[in-house]
Amino acid sequence: MANSKGNNWVLRDGVWHDTVSSDSNGIVISDSVVMGDVIQNIILENPDHIIHAVREALDNLGFSAKGAHPTSISGEQEIQLQHTLTLADSITERGLELGGWTEISLGYACELKRDMNGARMHFERALRIAKRDSPEEQDTRLHRHAELGIAILEMELGNLNTAEKIAQELRLDFLQDNDNLGTSYAEEILGLIAYSRGNYQQAESYHSASLNMRESIGYEEGIANSKINLGNVAMSQQKVDKASNLFSEAQSSDPSERDKAQLLCSRGVNEMQKGNVSRAIDLLNQSLKIRNKIKHSDGQTECYNYLGTAYMMQGRFDKGWDVCSKARDNADRDQDEGAKAHALFHMGQASVSMGDMSRGISELRLARGI
Repeated sequence: MANSKGNNWVLRDGVWHDTVSSDSNGIVISDSVVMGDVIQNIILENPDHIIHAVREALDNLGFSAKGAHPTSISGEQEIQLQHTLTLADSITERGLELGGWTEISLGYACELKRDMNGARMHFERALRIAKRDSPEEQDTRLHRHAELGIAILEMELGNLNTAEKIAQELRLDFLQDNDNLGTSYAEEILGLIAYSRGNYQQAESYHSASLNMRESIGYEEGIANSKINLGNVAMSQQKVDKASNLFSEAQSSDPSERDKAQLLCSRGVNEMQKGNVSRAIDLLNQSLKIRNKIKHSDGQTECYNYLGTAYMMQGRFDKGWDVCSKARDNADRDQDEGAKAHALFHMGQASVSMGDMSRGISELRLARGI
């Protein structure tokens, strides 16, 4: 995160600039608070200007006005995103509507920051905007992408049946509309759900379809993500060489920091499957370092769980328990029941291996009860 020279930030051409001066008639944030009187005047005199300013700031951070969005942001971008979200909230509180596609971008921005309640609020606003017109005049693409955002939230919150139902309907709608971006996301959601249920052949089919769609529109960040997903499926099918090749291809597709971290994590698990535990731990720690930097909470949880497994494979059960307890705490905070159960199960195994039968049995029961 950028170091602050003062407490004032002014928005110019979609970028927040740190300044020691508060003498500005433009859009200013001071001590994380929008300058209310100035904003109110802009809303009254030129509302389109401030709506465009929010849109421009989101565009500069990679949030497209047509639904594409980044999977991670850098430390330097984090303060830019936070100020943009603060401005958007301030505008909305004063009764100005930002527009459906901007609400979708804000939903993905909140999801990136793990603010699931804020993300849902923005996606639902976009949905209400889309539904407001008569059926003949509705923006059906906006409607469907708002539902897509909600499906992603439901999946991340562990509500797989709800997410699957929405994604299945959207997949057919997107295909009918020739919306390759939307189709690729729907296929990805269905692939991730199938993978989590152990349906690896079905997961491979969905992720392959998603990859084909993303290659057809040149969506590079999505291409890397799809290859990582297919690599994970290949690993679960014990196709180690295929997984390694896919991870290598993903690495050459210029992935984002979030995708680089996922790639390192997947490669670490791949090395674990080969029995190269020390190499696996090194790769998982590299992944964790990036995920700590970009504050990717569920990614941190994933690393902790796999690191715990790796340490236990080395017979370091105390270290494995400690790391898995961090995964449990993270998952509990993020309401990720699947990851929490995973962590508790391995904590129970570690406790039993260290001779603490009472604690181990309790942890295993908690895991099975989730």
